[in-house]
Amino acid sequence: MEKININLTISGKNYSLRVDPEEEGFLRAAAEFLNSKLEEKQDQTGIRNVQDLLTMAAFDIAVAFLKLKDENELAQQKMHEINSLIVEKLRKAE
Repeated sequence: MEKININLTISGKNYSLRVDPEEEGFLRAAAEFLNSKLEEKQDQTGIRNVQDLLTMAAFDIAVAFLKLKDENELAQQKMHEINSLIVEKLRKAE
């Protein structure tokens, strides 16, 4: 598939990217999410330094990602346990 050019604005700076069309929505949502995180951090802390705001936003996003990763791993473990119980019950029913 042919790539397309898109323009994103993050923290007031414009970025031109060449992307697969199916990625465009995710990239635009990510830029919007990051901009809202930066605004949220600025409102919470009063910090105006863009580098500090980007670092704090990146840290918050990394923490949220790791929490979701742990939750996903726990859910997969539970699903495996449930699947094992189902298989065991089906074997006993034979």
